[in-house]
Amino acid sequence: MADEKKQATTIPSGIGATEFNTWKHHPVTKAYFQYLLDQRADIKGAAVEAWEGGKLSLAIADEMRGVSNTLKRAAEPDFAELVKFYDEINQMKKQELQADDNEKDN
Repeated sequence: MADEKKQATTIPSGIGATEFNTWKHHPVTKAYFQYLLDQRADIKGAAVEAWEGGKLSLAIADEMRGVSNTLKRAAEPDFAELVKFYDEINQMKKQELQADDNEKDN
């Protein structure tokens, strides 16, 4: 429980692991994740059809791959990944402030 409180301070709005997991496993959220995965499957199917028809350019393939990967990541959120992201952002902000302070001192 102490770890959750510590992590919650690094996430906007103070969202902790318990709240995140409640949201993640809510039936409406699960339905939305399924929608994202279904969109991804549709894109992959369209890519195969375009490839088979000789109409899949490298640029379109790259775009489809990017969208497909984004949909997958959005449909599989991970609390630890969010914590890590915001911890890194907070660390960078601290370093920037320290650098600004050091410049003022010089």
